[in-house]
Amino acid sequence: MGETKLVLRPAEVPPTRLRATPVLARGGEEVRIELMRGPQFEGPLPETLVLQAGNQRMEEKVDKATRSVRFKLPEDFEGWAMTYWEGAQGRVYVAPRAQLSVEVTPDKQHYAPGELARLQLQTRVDGQDGPAAVGLFGVDETLAQLAPLPGPDALGQLRPVPTVASPAFGVLDGQALAMGRIRGANAASAAVLRVSDVPRREHTEPRVTVNAVTAFEPESELTDPFYTVLAELHAQVRAWEEKAPQGQTLDPAGMARLWEGALAACEKRGDKVTDAFGRRLKLSRLPVDLLALTDPRAVVSSGTRLPEDVENWNAWVAREAP
Repeated sequence: MGETKLVLRPAEVPPTRLRATPVLARGGEEVRIELMRGPQFEGPLPETLVLQAGNQRMEEKVDKATRSVRFKLPEDFEGWAMTYWEGAQGRVYVAPRAQLSVEVTPDKQHYAPGELARLQLQTRVDGQDGPAAVGLFGVDETLAQLAPLPGPDALGQLRPVPTVASPAFGVLDGQALAMGRIRGANAASAAVLRVSDVPRREHTEPRVTVNAVTAFEPESELTDPFYTVLAELHAQVRAWEEKAPQGQTLDPAGMARLWEGALAACEKRGDKVTDAFGRRLKLSRLPVDLLALTDPRAVVSSGTRLPEDVENWNAWVAREAP
């Protein structure tokens, strides 16, 4: 085939770099961060370097001789620890200690409609048999003809995952790293080095602010108690019509007394007799449309029980304020 020459241009070295060792650490382990300068860097090294590990902020002095700084990770820390210097970023990943795996084994490969299925579940925590809370959801596959069904990794999309420029070895991406699917230490380290951005705290624990305003409608709170008392008023007026002497009529003052009796009877039964403001249902507080329903001419069934000289009901209530 012959031979040829391949000429490569020199790569551009950034002004600053941070190298973490190890990039895949464990809680409580010591991490070394090296500060590496490029040919374009000008200025002194920083006096201190900060490592943010979750909620904990650690600051240590930089060893000028070795141009490095050492941090000890918290014992219970899991996730991403980050450090910054002049635009450079250093990342350390601590995988979750408890890696859960679930194995589901059916007693049969296929089931007929209506047949009872028995499943055996086995949960392992860090490779050892251990207890775990498991939720099972059964879905008929024929529903996939109507809508796409979620796959086994659907809930994994709810977990914030780091962003990688390209998967390590073509398959090891950020989701595999976050969910603990990368078993080998070297493979996990390679995946960590490909990470270009990590989930921030506001992505994993977003703040939620809720503000709700509802319309205040006192009429709606008044309607039900009013009609309860009105029904009792009709019952008391019927009783009065049967027992009252012949020729006795019901004037506005008598209707006001019967309304008070209806209120008392409802209170005795435990019915609500107050409006939206907690005030008793006085006739003088009723809206015009509801007050009209308590007019003696609207409640009394026998016209002989009404006086010939009719006094305006609304005007009487406004004047007497019963």
